[in-house]
Amino acid sequence: MDIHKLIAAINPKLYCAARRRRETATHLRDAPLKRDHFAYVKAAAVAQSVEPNGVSLERLEEINPFRLAGFQSPVEQHTLVYENLGDSIEALYFSLLDEITSHETWQVTKLTDSFITSPGSGMFADLARRQIQMQQEAMKTLSAAQQRAQHILHLISELRIDRESLQTGQGTSQPDPVLEQRKLIDRRLLRSQVDALKLQVRWLKPYLKAARQLGSTAKPTAALVTVFNSALFELTLLAEAEYHVDEAVDRGDLPALFKKSKLRAPRPVIVIELSVRAVPERIGSGSYGFRGRTHIRFTSYALNQQEITVLRRELDRGELQETFDVLSPEPMADLDIIVNEIESLIEEPKTKDTSAPPDDPNPFSALFSLHELFAPKTAVPNSTQDEFVPIRPDSDLEEVLRSEAILEARRHCQKFYETMKRRHHMACV
Repeated sequence: MDIHKLIAAINPKLYCAARRRRETATHLRDAPLKRDHFAYVKAAAVAQSVEPNGVSLERLEEINPFRLAGFQSPVEQHTLVYENLGDSIEALYFSLLDEITSHETWQVTKLTDSFITSPGSGMFADLARRQIQMQQEAMKTLSAAQQRAQHILHLISELRIDRESLQTGQGTSQPDPVLEQRKLIDRRLLRSQVDALKLQVRWLKPYLKAARQLGSTAKPTAALVTVFNSALFELTLLAEAEYHVDEAVDRGDLPALFKKSKLRAPRPVIVIELSVRAVPERIGSGSYGFRGRTHIRFTSYALNQQEITVLRRELDRGELQETFDVLSPEPMADLDIIVNEIESLIEEPKTKDTSAPPDDPNPFSALFSLHELFAPKTAVPNSTQDEFVPIRPDSDLEEVLRSEAILEARRHCQKFYETMKRRHHMACV
């Protein structure tokens, strides 16, 4: 998925080209009524990013903030090309990270990471061997988990029969204490099996992720020749920082009323894309160093927290879909019914015990729906990952903040670009 088209779909008013803006916005406008969980993906398919560097930053900085100077040209973009067979690509990469994180409040996270190697290279053979090992371990754990799931289904059937027998006995005479005891034992056995299944699902997660990460996912190009010892890497980073409204007011960039207003503060954001054509060099058993040609592209935006959350979620969905494509699991049509049944059956009778219940008592769905396996640890509790929630448009004052954050992002985009250019004597395009 093209990250720039996705950003244009998330905020078409600012980042989508005018000729595609209406069509892009239509997908988002109709999504709540249609319950379309893939509205952003569909919108990104038709979106087109605005042209970067439309108006110089120096000219926009002279305009009054309330005229929304940033909206006139919201994107800054620069590209560096670095090729030095004497220096390692790893050194260049970590130099880039150090440069960005050396600035206060700027943080960097990795969004996408893909590669492909030529079939004739030694690295291809090593990675293929590791991937097969991960897949084999994953299949062993998955097979054991599926067997336990079948046992759980059998226990559910027995508990259903016991419950029906108890209900019949209550309608005609006193409850049968033997049936009551049997139901209690089966319920606790079911709970223990579910807890064991939960553990197996957690064991399965690292194997599935490792198997997917070791698989080649980058697009092949003419640079990838079968008998050459070559590799292509594509990496996308997201650098973001806080926009300090108080500091902007203290500098005189904004009036004092912004200090008192409760507004959504946008965040300056820079998307950093690295495209590498490398020659792997074996430096140890299973270890490689890389030298070659690197393209680095810096692109600036300003996004609020909800927009950043949507951006990460949609990219995670693309990653998750790749995992589904590899595993090709058969979905269970009645999974929701089974999950609800388990939750009702393992529920113990109410007692005076006020201790907190264990988290995630029912991992059954995680075995068949990999959302539980790959859900980010920072996900908002009780949030619906697949639910389409429209992003509220900026208010008048929030538009002013957004415009100023756009200029801030453009300044840093230009600064990072120029610093890396000076440090490594790169040619610029």
